[in-house]
Amino acid sequence: NVMPGTSVQQQLTGLTPGTQYFLRAWTFDEYGFQAYVSYGATATASVDQNTSVLVSVPTRATLYGNARRLVRDSTGKLYAATLRNTGPLITVSSSTDDGATWQRMTGAPSETALDTGHQPALAIGSNDNVYMVWVRDDLNDFVRFSSFTGTSWSQASDLADDFTGLSKPAIALDSYNGLHVVWQRGVTDIRYSSSSDRGATWSAEQVIFTGSAADPSIAVDRNNLPHGVFASGGDVFYSSRACSGWCTAVKIDDTANAQEVPQISVAPGGNLHVVFREREPALGPYQLRHAE
Repeated sequence: NVMPGTSVQQQLTGLTPGTQYFLRAWTFDEYGFQAYVSYGATATASVDQNTSVLVSVPTRATLYGNARRLVRDSTGKLYAATLRNTGPLITVSSSTDDGATWQRMTGAPSETALDTGHQPALAIGSNDNVYMVWVRDDLNDFVRFSSFTGTSWSQASDLADDFTGLSKPAIALDSYNGLHVVWQRGVTDIRYSSSSDRGATWSAEQVIFTGSAADPSIAVDRNNLPHGVFASGGDVFYSSRACSGWCTAVKIDDTANAQEVPQISVAPGGNLHVVFREREPALGPYQLRHAE
């Protein structure tokens, strides 16, 4: 039965790869009257080419959705960061054949027993170096950083530490390979730090927003200006460093619907694109929304 405003999915099994299928659908109401037949759809069956990056991983292996955990360098080589069950320790894997096979990289500081962490985020520089930030749990929480220069990982360094709890870091690079990192402090602040020497030193923390806030995401435009989004109070907010520091955050869309988990990116032409999840107050279905 299909109720108004709802949808039904049907999985077709037993299809033959390479065979073309023609599909149509129609409905009947409770009195047996038939609706008009739908427009036709054509589909060709294919074999699913999914491959395993890493086996035996926890359910939170790729949490959260505010940061990138899969990146590609200029040669097409892929890098993926995830958690594995032992530790849990962060593992970075690479692929040179478009993801058909994966090799686990060794030597990352995040894999050591003394650096048990979670919530990794990756970025690629114009020099094809891989940059990673993650959260390390200890008496305090730390946002940590390391880079891979093609042969080895750098020693981990700390961007921030705080007993109130740090989480959900995200990283982006500018055209000079300057590093820009945002993270969530407790359940109140969104914070930012940058490095102009590829992670050797970091700027003092800056507060982007104070209040109930979560899920920060960051991108840098072609003029090397950082832009950030985050969720607060059921709305998605935007800010940039176009002011003396970070500008006052503004709502992207003022609505009664609950909005969360935003991501921001910059198109080659310079336009900003933001996607986020939205849900109606009556606990209706989630929608994926886009703003530009």
